[in-house]
Amino acid sequence: MYVLNKMSSYQCTKEEYMQMILANVTTYFLSNIGVVGNSMIQTDQELIEIEKVDPTIHTIHGKPIRKIIKTISNTDYLMRIQKNGIDDNEPSQDTFMAYEQKMVENNRNICAISLCKMYKRKNMIEPINIQRVKYNGEILYSIVMDDVQQIKINNVTCETLKYNHYLLVLYGMLQYLDNENKEKFIKMWNESVFNKKSFNPKSCVATKENDSTDMFSETVKEYLLGNLPETGK
Repeated sequence: MYVLNKMSSYQCTKEEYMQMILANVTTYFLSNIGVVGNSMIQTDQELIEIEKVDPTIHTIHGKPIRKIIKTISNTDYLMRIQKNGIDDNEPSQDTFMAYEQKMVENNRNICAISLCKMYKRKNMIEPINIQRVKYNGEILYSIVMDDVQQIKINNVTCETLKYNHYLLVLYGMLQYLDNENKEKFIKMWNESVFNKKSFNPKSCVATKENDSTDMFSETVKEYLLGNLPETGK
């Protein structure tokens, strides 16, 4: 699924490309994690595409899935790991993920972009099996559980999000907004992430410069400021 029509035919700069995304997307927050919707995830019940996972039905390691979070990439590229690019049947198919999606390789946590750099340092050339590819506006999916769990996505060991991850807090706050303010808040947040690169999640609630405080009651603001982390990582 794409947030816009597939844009591989567009010829534009990175800045123009991301501005096109920001101008048109008012439903999903920008993030640096997640995998594309056709990625196969192993649940206790079945092997299923992540976009079809149902938290009311599926579990992982006997534990409940709390939520499936949908986001869009905050860069104009995704990381592609070719089928068998790490090891035999790992991954089981070409796998596309955001650059900071957490994986576990050789008993160590590593993000997708770091894995690419590690292969490059080892072989002194840009790896073919793990490389950057153009982002075409695909929706990215992340699994939320009570604690960080290791899961198999296309037979690659990846990590879930914990229930108090800032993205879950952000989506939770939308329940306090009407549709107009939901779009306003998401767009404001995404522009802040894109322009600042490094950001403080509390700033969208606490500062006056973006006028977001008018959207929330004092009780809601107090809750959000108490639950949002100081950093987006």
